[in-house]
Formats: sequence, structure tokens, C-alpha cells
Amino acid sequence: MRKRVDGKSLRNGGSMSRLEDQVCIVTGAARGIGKAIAELFIKEGAKVVLVDQDDGGLEVASALSESGAENGAETLFVQADVSKAVDVQNMVAKTIERFKRIDVLINNAGISGGMDNGLEVDDELWRKVIDINLNGVYLCTKYVGRHMKERKSGSIVNMSSMLGIIGSPFSTPYHASKGGVRTFTKAMAIVLAPYGIRINSLHPGYIDTELVQKVFEDLDDPEARAGAEAAHPLGRLGTPEEVAYASLFLACHESSFITGTELMVDGGFTAQ
Repeated sequence: MRKRVDGKSLRNGGSMSRLEDQVCIVTGAARGIGKAIAELFIKEGAKVVLVDQDDGGLEVASALSESGAENGAETLFVQADVSKAVDVQNMVAKTIERFKRIDVLINNAGISGGMDNGLEVDDELWRKVIDINLNGVYLCTKYVGRHMKERKSGSIVNMSSMLGIIGSPFSTPYHASKGGVRTFTKAMAIVLAPYGIRINSLHPGYIDTELVQKVFEDLDDPEARAGAEAAHPLGRLGTPEEVAYASLFLACHESSFITGTELMVDGGFTAQ
């Protein structure tokens, strides 16, 4: 027997999983933050569609299904380049074919784009970073959003960065793409609100992932990591799991009156 709590169900004798039976797409799910989000969402009762350009996401999806089999965990892997409309449309079609609906979209796929500033960056690299980090968010939001509009419900979380809010003398295309994600999110919040769809952006600081390790390597400075840690008032890098929990909050019913805003997960970096 189930009781109703704030429009959600709660089994007698236990707490409700925060994403129980929700169908969630997570892009860039083969590693790092995306993988951590997929793992957490499975634990919280979601059916998770892992999307990545890297077919390593298939192994992650299989492992998650196996580890959560007793709890009815279900996953689907879709190999896709989020900067290509045809791939994104295929992602949506395969998800609906398998699970019949989409409740949550986590737009996490992204690349660092190197360390060059706007006077030095290669034009082709600029286009690639914007294509994946910004156009990918646009395409996924557009095609998933059309499905959510029909159902008049849904939650979208766009992975930006603290570098989408503040400036630095390096990685200008990354700054531009993540700043674009922030304001795109605000604009789409107005578009989607009449259909009961929420959309917010998440802004991590330096998180201990392969992508950030690559940034430290590009800097070619043995003190780069220590400097980054010291730059955060909490004195360390964040973990993928900490970003995953922030994503969970924005994805689930607990944030039902929050849309068009940004959530910082930056260890106090931008408070300085």
C-alpha cells in the first residue's frame, strides 16, 4: 500500500526513492560527473538512459543494470554526438521506444577546449567547443523539450560551470560556451514554464575528474592542482558525487518551485 506525500507516493515502512520510476536521460555519462549522476539516479529509483559519444557508456550501463537488478534497475545506452541533431533525435526516439516517456534530462556532455585565450585559440577548436558544450545543450533541450511539452511536465538540468559566471585569462571558448548555457537556461525557463517544465543550470567549480586532470596537464605546472585546491575556500576540489547530488535536487520534486536559476557547487570559489 502507498501513501501520497506532496503528489508523490510513499511505501509504508520506508522512504520513497526521490526519482522512483522516473525516466532520466544523462548525456556525457561514460565517465566523470555524468557517470556519477547515472549511478546516483539508479540508486534513487530512476530508469536511466546513458548517452555518450564514447561506446564505453555501454559498459557503464550494463554494470549499473547488473548492480541494481534486485531493485529493478533499468538502463539504456545510446551512442550519440549531442552536437548533431540527427543523433539527438535518435536518442529521444530510442528512449521513448524503450520507456515510453522522458521525465528528466541532464545535459552534462562537454569538453574543456584547451587553455588558449580568445586571441590565441584555433578557430576550429572554438567551433568544436561551442558545438558540443552549447549547441549540444540547445539540441537536447529542444527535442526532449518538445516531448515534455506534450506531457506538460519535466525537469531539465544544464551543466554549466563557475566559469560560465566569472572570467579568467584562459580557455575562452569554454567560458563562452558555459556562459551561453547559463543564459540559454534562463530564456528557456520562460518558454517552458507554461507547460510545467522546469529548467535550471548547475555550476561546478573544479571537480576531481579526468577533464580537470587534463586541464592541469595542459597547464604544465606541478603546482596547478594545489593552487586550484587553495583557490576554493573549502580548500579542496569537489567530487563528481557532490555534483550528482546537486543534480538530483534540481531533477526531483523537491525543487518543484525552482526554475530559471543557477546552483553553484564550487566550494565557495565565486563567493570571494
